Amino acid sequence: MTLSQNIELSKFANDTATAQHWMSSICGLHTLDTSQKALDFQYDGIRLPTLNTTIGMIEYGANVSIDVANLKSYSLSLPISGSQTLMGRGLSTSSSNEQALIVSSTEYQELILEKECKKIQVVIPEHSMRTVLSDILDTKIEDTIIFDFQMDIKTSPKSMVWWDNILHLFKIRKHYQEFYSSPRLSSDFENIIIKSLLLTQEHNYSDHIRHTEQKDIPVYIKRVHQFITEHYFEQVTVKDLERISGVSKSKLYDEFYYFYGASPILYLKKYRLNQVHKALLNTTSHQHISISKLAYDAGFNHLSRFSNDYREAFGELPRETLYKKIVV
Repeated sequence: MTLSQNIELSKFANDTATAQHWMSSICGLHTLDTSQKALDFQYDGIRLPTLNTTIGMIEYGANVSIDVANLKSYSLSLPISGSQTLMGRGLSTSSSNEQALIVSSTEYQELILEKECKKIQVVIPEHSMRTVLSDILDTKIEDTIIFDFQMDIKTSPKSMVWWDNILHLFKIRKHYQEFYSSPRLSSDFENIIIKSLLLTQEHNYSDHIRHTEQKDIPVYIKRVHQFITEHYFEQVTVKDLERISGVSKSKLYDEFYYFYGASPILYLKKYRLNQVHKALLNTTSHQHISISKLAYDAGFNHLSRFSNDYREAFGELPRETLYKKIVV
């Protein structure tokens, strides 16, 4: 049985080449660098049979840097101890036991792990993610699925539950082979893992999913959402949204987050950012565009804060989006 077919996976290594080769078979091609002479690499996990999702515990025992550009998979990881840092989209994001990270399949990113970092990792092939999303939306998915790369365990109950389930599955992995006597059960179990991730974590198809669930959204939440989309350029406050909803602030925040994956104010900010982004993408070479005016017209008051938020959302500064569009 080859490595790619194994159910249970386990590996120890002291050298970089062996560790890199092993992990490439798990999550795709990448480079592994370290300034130390030897590693104390340990991996223990399981590969699920139908969609080839892999769940494992990993540690390198050294400070390492991992460069990825075209994994053809999604690598999600949550430190159990120690920390890691993801460099990508123009940002540096730290990850500890309260914040997981998602390394996407097609973006160039650098992941830096400190020596003490021991983490649970979930690897989902790109084609498997598309298959499950296609079932959810009942349409074939062609474009790349791009996730928000941060999963905040502390503030998102859904993310916390998802990772709790992953950790539980890892603990009982020795018994998972009993599922193989029932392929349908095994397939459904793996499908739930991926489907719940797609319904939990924000990505570029989240709005499509929410659109299919519109009939279930309470009227007062729809009312707030409509107000945001029609008045985003005005100075909207929490009090305004609370008044429009007719419910308490806590109820508004809880239910709006449930249906739209963000608080009303954060959703408002993202909506404003998207309006500026669309305007920049629709710019032609002969137009004279003022980024400051676009920002102010979209409801932003602080330009430096706007630029930072824009870079976090789109991986580049507004002027870089404009420059690329004009040059092209």
